[in-house]
Amino acid sequence: MARPGDGVSLKLWLEMLGWQMTSKRVGKALIGVATHTDGDGRELHVVGRGNDEGELTLQLFEAAMNAGAIAHRPVDQQLVAA
Repeated sequence: MARPGDGVSLKLWLEMLGWQMTSKRVGKALIGVATHTDGDGRELHVVGRGNDEGELTLQLFEAAMNAGAIAHRPVDQQLVAA
């Protein structure tokens, strides 16, 4: 059964939005990568690190949403944001 803070809901949102998430334990940290292929065939990759699955999923979700927002801005707006 899912517990609050375990990242299950955010992981489901990532999957529904077309993101694939993988993770691996490195020492005490959990390292993860989320990948998305857009309609033009471009791949977006984001990385995150957490102490547990919930923390990692939150970082990947936030990074994915930021990457998606940046990817859909015109280039001049991306440069201003940088």
